Amino acid sequence: MGNIKPNVATESGMPPDSDINPTTECVIHTKASPGDRKNPETEVPPAASAPETNTATNASAPVANIKMVPDTAPAPVDYAQQESAIATAMPETSTDAPQSIAKPKGSGLDKFKSKRASAIANVETLVTALPIHKLADAKDFVRLHPDEDNYWSDELCFVSVPIKGQKKDLLHLIEENLAMDYLPSARIMRCRLALATKPYDTFFLCQVPSRNLDNGFNSTSLVACEQAKRLWTQATSRKDEGVEAYKVDKARSEEAFPEPKWPTQTLDELITSTFGPDRMIEDENHPALRRLIGEKPKS
Repeated sequence: MGNIKPNVATESGMPPDSDINPTTECVIHTKASPGDRKNPETEVPPAASAPETNTATNASAPVANIKMVPDTAPAPVDYAQQESAIATAMPETSTDAPQSIAKPKGSGLDKFKSKRASAIANVETLVTALPIHKLADAKDFVRLHPDEDNYWSDELCFVSVPIKGQKKDLLHLIEENLAMDYLPSARIMRCRLALATKPYDTFFLCQVPSRNLDNGFNSTSLVACEQAKRLWTQATSRKDEGVEAYKVDKARSEEAFPEPKWPTQTLDELITSTFGPDRMIEDENHPALRRLIGEKPKS
């Protein structure tokens, strides 16, 4: 049987059934992309699947040297221009500085943020122990509670008791009978207590004179207390002028300070909170009374 020659049409101009010289090159034109960096002359395409032929025929057939030649030469690539375009598209980042992560806007936790001072809803802060002194000792403008029936006490009995470690004696409430039985009258002090405040709700218990009103200090102090129910009032001693009395003044403007926000606790509650059981002398064995009469503390 004669050799079977493949019927391959080429661009060399040879007829399909002509003999193919083993050294003859078959040229196939392909399209090349302008940006293709590969050399088309050195690129070898993957082998195409050949149709099945007789084994003997394939063994004797010469192999053609096929080159891929583009129809047009590739345009030269400007690598510097490409690198410049990439650098423009990608902003510079420094590996030295820490990269901050943008915080997302409109966090879902915003509605849970704490925005107010610590407080319990609808619960008033209770006033505990209050200072006790005369209106003039405030050394400031003072207001007294205008409700005299509920926030001015009756006349009460007091004694001052020396306390170890303290420079000033501490005022105690005492039952009148005990005071009369154990103490000289000069040690017993009688006055009323009224709820009072300095500007901006600085509360205290004001000693309101109830006896010896012929004394200039007592009488002018009582005048100041009465005026302070309506106006911001200040009392200043005139002793340096040789006058046994207080100078009573009112604030020049009625709107100089905001109106007091009086506590809702009763006067009895405020007085009890201020003195407590340790400062209320109710029997002869109370340590404060035994201290006043020079008696050994009862164990």
